[in-house]
Amino acid sequence: MALEVFSAEYRTLKEIVAKGQFDEPLKAAMGQMGNIFGTDGFDPDCEAPLELMRGLLFVQEHDRILSSAGIDPKATTAPPLESVMRAAALKFLRHLYLVHQRGSQKVWVADTPKSYRHFPSGELDSAKSSMLNLRARLGEKDEQFGPQRRAALGEAVTTGLAWCQRTNMALAEAAANPASKTMEKVRRWFSSGVTTEEDLEQMIGELQASFKKVTATLNSNQMVFTDMPSLRGATSGEDFKLLNAYAFVFGGRWEKLPIVYIENLFFGQHRSPLPDRTLWALTVVHEVTHIDCSTKDHRYDESGLKCGPMFDPDDAVENADSWAYFCADCADALTPSQINAAMIGF
Repeated sequence: MALEVFSAEYRTLKEIVAKGQFDEPLKAAMGQMGNIFGTDGFDPDCEAPLELMRGLLFVQEHDRILSSAGIDPKATTAPPLESVMRAAALKFLRHLYLVHQRGSQKVWVADTPKSYRHFPSGELDSAKSSMLNLRARLGEKDEQFGPQRRAALGEAVTTGLAWCQRTNMALAEAAANPASKTMEKVRRWFSSGVTTEEDLEQMIGELQASFKKVTATLNSNQMVFTDMPSLRGATSGEDFKLLNAYAFVFGGRWEKLPIVYIENLFFGQHRSPLPDRTLWALTVVHEVTHIDCSTKDHRYDESGLKCGPMFDPDDAVENADSWAYFCADCADALTPSQINAAMIGF
């Protein structure tokens, strides 16, 4: 099963919406959303028309989307591809939510129906030869996350941002005062018996520059959460591994927007001793360090993050879990037992 990235869906539907060829009953709502697919992310001014759209689709969703896409709901022949893609754009936007906004911080969730195995453009393209199948796919409403989990994702970003702001202050203190408590935390997560003071000073400089980037992303209007529908139903191989992760990203800005794919373990059963809200925020920070700082996954908390013979400080200083736990530690979000569990593994 091929990976289907969110950014490709974004580009495809952006072109469709920009043409503005939508009919009633969604013509007015779409007229207000011509620029929702912005250069740097979704336009938060479109929240009201998105809610208007959902209200208009409360009943007869499939037929109303078809009509708005220029397709006769009573037709029996396959519609043209361009009309199907207009329907896909409408279906995508119907499941797009601005789940949190505060100042410049905006958090979006694309919450596609859980029965889908593709993002809407691919899902409807696979059903376009049959009006019966097309109507059925458009009528699916049971979403992958739902309102409570969407709200939890917004909260995780807010918590992660607060942690990063505390971390920036702590690192400034460590740079100015090598005897500070923050320096003890730097040593805890990134040093061993052979780490020199010069090494620590360099680490602090790198962490300062990097956490400023992470903070900026978490405080932007660009954060998008989704899952990858093409992984749903995977039973083996790399797809199954990704499906049963907490989350993943394509690092190094391979995708222009900061997209975090939330998968089964994030809201599922896990072995971590951390409470859910702490774990969710830690996971978000972990993933954004991949995007902004090209961190790697040398080692996870369950294997122990204490530097030593089994985990070199050179690996720790570029390890996403080490960064995320350090961030939580700087924010005093971890108990001593939770720190110990992450150090030795669980």
